[in-house]
Amino acid sequence: MAQNLIHLLSARTWGGTERYALDICRHFASQGWKASIFTRDIRLVDSVIAGAGLRVRHAPFSGYSDIATAFALARSLRRNGERFVVHAHSYRDAFMALLARKLARRSPGQVRVVMTCHRAKAAKQGRLLRRIYRNLDAHIFISSLARQRFLSTWPDGDYPFPEERLHTLGASLLTPPEPTPLPDKGPAVALYIGRLSPEKGIETLISSLAPLRGRRVRLCIAGTGYADYLDSLHRLASAEGVLDLIDWKGWVPDVAPLLAQARFCVTPAIWEEPFSLAALESISAARPVIFTCQGSQNEILHPVALRDTLSAQTQATTGTLTEGGTTLSRGLADADSISVRPGNREELTQAIALLASDRELCARMGENGRRNYEDSLSWPRFAARIEKIYTPTK
Repeated sequence: MAQNLIHLLSARTWGGTERYALDICRHFASQGWKASIFTRDIRLVDSVIAGAGLRVRHAPFSGYSDIATAFALARSLRRNGERFVVHAHSYRDAFMALLARKLARRSPGQVRVVMTCHRAKAAKQGRLLRRIYRNLDAHIFISSLARQRFLSTWPDGDYPFPEERLHTLGASLLTPPEPTPLPDKGPAVALYIGRLSPEKGIETLISSLAPLRGRRVRLCIAGTGYADYLDSLHRLASAEGVLDLIDWKGWVPDVAPLLAQARFCVTPAIWEEPFSLAALESISAARPVIFTCQGSQNEILHPVALRDTLSAQTQATTGTLTEGGTTLSRGLADADSISVRPGNREELTQAIALLASDRELCARMGENGRRNYEDSLSWPRFAARIEKIYTPTK
């Protein structure tokens, strides 16, 4: 019996969720499934999906009362003799999938509705939401943190849905960047990958560069955001006197060339990130990561905390290391990342200075990260688990 996979992407821009869905669809299409993606007719999103050889369909995605989207999806589900997996990435879209299944008069055995929770927030209450939770065939959490936050709504464990339908499964990369040797010429490049928005800690990252002027350090920012916010970041960089130290790349569809030019990556979020695709890309390319201990990164990285290892003789304002740096480097050698406190400019400066000044340490940490990715986070492991979720054995 033919297997069909439909992902619902209602976002107005491209991001980690869209990359996650695209990789899953590409994988199952390569396994003989019929894979397609519903979008709200956004040119950037559609062009990336179509460029990957997948079918793009359109729907309004205008809210819980959007009967037009439910009917559009229902028309796709009415093909008799075929089974479907519909994968949503928000509860609103999951409701559309459940409603479409009902309108198409298909059973859960014929149309399986799966939802991935990409946020680390407590579950919302309400009659409609409880109905959505209860009727989902599988509920995937992108990290243990996301699952814990969601279930915190019911501290007594009295969940309004079958607990056996809950799954904790992080992301992976269908085509991870190839690891390359660290650049041996030019300044040490710190790379930021991801959307530019206030919760990402970009202001702290820009400010942390000021004490490092003259240290042959550059920051490369691969991402974009709203125009007003981007203007504020440029003004901050100018005020801090580091505008000439930053390369603004905008949105980059393939970050592999930038990873090849970087010595390490930085993810300085000041909120609880439910998952860090940027950290995954970094270690898969054998690049160490400086990240803030605020979220689920500890679930995928093997970090050492800077504040626990940095010598008391380190000059906090410049990041210059004294003889204590030798002991520090040995302590970091078994890790693939360095964690710093959220919003702490001084610690971020120190961590950047450390990796910028020690190419050998970066190389060792990068090797640790690549091994961590291959041993625990590679695509075959992820694909095998999600296939079991899509096609459970009775």
